[in-house]
Amino acid sequence: MGAVAANFLGMAGLSCVVLEREVGEHGQPRAFSCDDEALRIYQQIGLVDRLLADMVTADQVDYTGVAGRQFAQIRFARVDFGSGYSPLHFFHQPTLEATLRAGMGRFPTVSLRLGCAVTGLRADAEAVTLSLRGATGPATLTARYVLGCDGARSTIRRLLGVSMHGARCDEPWLAISGVAEPGRCAWPTPASCATRRGRPSSASGRPAGSASRAGSSAAKIRQRSSGPRRCARSWPRSSTPIAIASPAR
Repeated sequence: MGAVAANFLGMAGLSCVVLEREVGEHGQPRAFSCDDEALRIYQQIGLVDRLLADMVTADQVDYTGVAGRQFAQIRFARVDFGSGYSPLHFFHQPTLEATLRAGMGRFPTVSLRLGCAVTGLRADAEAVTLSLRGATGPATLTARYVLGCDGARSTIRRLLGVSMHGARCDEPWLAISGVAEPGRCAWPTPASCATRRGRPSSASGRPAGSASRAGSSAAKIRQRSSGPRRCARSWPRSSTPIAIASPAR
């Protein structure tokens, strides 16, 4: 979310600093699929073609139970939500994140600080001051606004005293990632497979956005390429400084 927000802010001409506590990209995929609405967002920041080049599109998903018996089928090739993109795409998250970060480099007003963790926050009517910890020691950063794009264990939310609302449910889930040649991925037990040459594949029992529950349903996926339509959007110009805190891992 932080990298996407930074691309939007760069397009708007806003000054932005992205604070990333890790010194490098996370090497393991956690998310592995997105829908057509996500692609429209990537289109708006001008990166959809680069991202689609590393994605696999599913034409059809067959859901099967633990005994291999099909209980549902979705033919995405026949579904049109009016966005111009197919509803289901699989990706390799480290590759996607690298493309989003490279996109930030298009804007001179956007900078990325690696190995920089937020340890404190002080806000008043004019600005927000962050206390930082980096490789060179403690530091501070003052900005007009701070975006807390730092995940479920958000440091920004904790420092602001913002609580989580709603119910939660803890269940075991399993996401499988590997490397396989196209057409070579076969499973003796229920699973799904979407591959692109040289890219890790993902297995899931759900069509988008989440991993499959271990031992439950699964999906078999057929692939095709997508043909997006284009749209344009204009952005206002400003020089407002904004800080973005990235997720803790």
